[in-house]
Amino acid sequence: MMNFLKKQALGAYITLGAIVTTIVGLILYGVTVNWGDQMQTANGGELYLIASDPIFGTITTLGVFSVIFLVLGLCIPQFKLQGIVGKVLEVVGFVFRLLAPVFLILTFVGFINGTLTGLGWTFFSNEELAINPGAVWTGHVNIAGLVFVLLSAIIAIVASFFKVVKDDEAPAVEEKPAE
Repeated sequence: MMNFLKKQALGAYITLGAIVTTIVGLILYGVTVNWGDQMQTANGGELYLIASDPIFGTITTLGVFSVIFLVLGLCIPQFKLQGIVGKVLEVVGFVFRLLAPVFLILTFVGFINGTLTGLGWTFFSNEELAINPGAVWTGHVNIAGLVFVLLSAIIAIVASFFKVVKDDEAPAVEEKPAE
């Protein structure tokens, strides 16, 4: 176990942080969709969100693929194979580490798009309207989820610049010329 941890480079720990923040963001997203579905934001106002809107299924799919890509980008470099298979695995692992932030950014944009009306009516509506306290609570969870998903994307972008596994550090043997 210690050898495994010693073998990990900075990119592995940053990617692990991205996985954790992504999962937290997706949990908060799920809470937002669950609580905000068909909720009135204010008297005579709009609904916070409609969970049957196809965008929410797309956001969930993008978020799940983001987590899968992060995990694969973390696991694939652990296998050190020789030859063409090793080179292909290295490229595939790198591609997964590049795709994860793209999918996280798409998740963030879809999350904002799906909840923008509810956020707007809840926090920026006419002062005379009586705002639903449940909508305010859902709005706070929504904002926290957005922050976590955006933070995940930023962390995943940073992680893609670092190696996941340290290079093999075999001691260099110098040959002395025969005397």
